[in-house]
Amino acid sequence: MRAIAITGHIINVGGLGEHAAAFDFDPHALRHIRYIGATFRTRSIEKAREISRRMGNDLWSALQAGRLRYPSLRSFRSSGRSC
Repeated sequence: MRAIAITGHIINVGGLGEHAAAFDFDPHALRHIRYIGATFRTRSIEKAREISRRMGNDLWSALQAGRLRYPSLRSFRSSGRSC
């Protein structure tokens, strides 16, 4: 939380595994951070396949042509410690 810019975004893909961490709401609120989480674990296998198929239809040609770029300027990996 200390590393993210004011009004920044945190996107958590995956998760819902066997570990949990405490969440301090104060830095989140003070920095106006938007936190987005996504996982396929809560979806049926049919829904996950449909999402993957639609994503492939929408993105595969652009991916193969090299037209997709990662928009982040920097990224930070978790040290495993709670923020």
